Amino acid sequence: MAKKDHKMFAALFDRYMRIAGLTNEQLADKIRKSSTTISRYRSREIRIKRDTLLKCINPFGFPEREKGLEECNELLGEMGHHELSPAEEKEHFPEKPKETRFDWGNRREANFFVGRSKELEKLERWILKDECRLVSIVGFGGTGKTSLSIELAGVGKTALSEQLANKICSNFDYVIWRSLYSAPPIKEILTGIIKFVSDQQDVEPSEHSIAKLLEYLQKRRCLLILDNVEDIFQAGEYVGEYRKNREEYGKLFKDIGKIFHKSCLLLNSRVIPPEIEWSARSHKDVVKVLSLTGLNMEEGRKIFNHVNNDFAHSPELDAQWQTIMANAKGNPFLLERLAEDITSMGNLSEFLAKKYAMSWDLKDFLAKIVERLSAAEKEILYWLGMVTK
Repeated sequence: MAKKDHKMFAALFDRYMRIAGLTNEQLADKIRKSSTTISRYRSREIRIKRDTLLKCINPFGFPEREKGLEECNELLGEMGHHELSPAEEKEHFPEKPKETRFDWGNRREANFFVGRSKELEKLERWILKDECRLVSIVGFGGTGKTSLSIELAGVGKTALSEQLANKICSNFDYVIWRSLYSAPPIKEILTGIIKFVSDQQDVEPSEHSIAKLLEYLQKRRCLLILDNVEDIFQAGEYVGEYRKNREEYGKLFKDIGKIFHKSCLLLNSRVIPPEIEWSARSHKDVVKVLSLTGLNMEEGRKIFNHVNNDFAHSPELDAQWQTIMANAKGNPFLLERLAEDITSMGNLSEFLAKKYAMSWDLKDFLAKIVERLSAAEKEILYWLGMVTK
């Protein structure tokens, strides 16, 4: 190495020692060299080996990441050594973990959840290990679709989705939650999402919102959750009939399942969109459907106990529990409402004597399910009811 370069190195070495406030003895102790050797480095008497110079990185206290890399590589270069390798960069200048950004929209936070551990494990595997682009959680209202998507912390759909998002969020740059309740126009939904994932840089509505969103899903790892997807479909029609002017959602689902990106769209719905049924067959490695059923006997009992702790030690409830679970089909929402109705009525015997008299919110819940049926399906339901009388 030329004497001029050696002089430049010695000057830089001496400068970094002074900035760090290190004496010869202190640096010698940190890198396992004698103070005399450190003095000789500073006075340009001897050259420093590359591995010894790398040991000085932490004591010198280089600035973080880009600036530190630049200064460290300059020091190495002046000594005739090659720059840091990717592995050395990772060791000496590790990237700070990115902070996940959240936009929970109008999500309602759940405060209790029971069961669904197997479902959560499956969803986590699909999204993180299998890198699925599109996942749909499907089930009757109140089966816990939304709860599974958030943090396993609630008895409804919302709480289910919240549990999942809170559990795996550190793997994503952005987590976005939107409800499609009352079927908002797709442009309204996508404009807000694009504004968020572009860090407020892309704020104008676009006629090409789906293509623009896909660009961001390719650049950044996003977990996008759409709740109440059933509301974009016609009530009383055959399954899969979109409401007027909501057909563009179908293109969104199809493109997200078909086009490569590194994000995931998670849907909560009582209805499987036809595009997802098709994609789950043609792109089965990256598009999945999880159908939820009711809770088991033990999980259902935990819901009752959560509503009223007296149920935990009730011989009368023990005797009737199998019948109650069979009638509720293990539906978390129905079980919660039944527990509340029994509590408000005063005792289980009176409730059973009235043949499961339903509260108004329970009737409303069932009415919403019936409302979505076609005329033929309602007629079948009517005759089934007549047969069981």
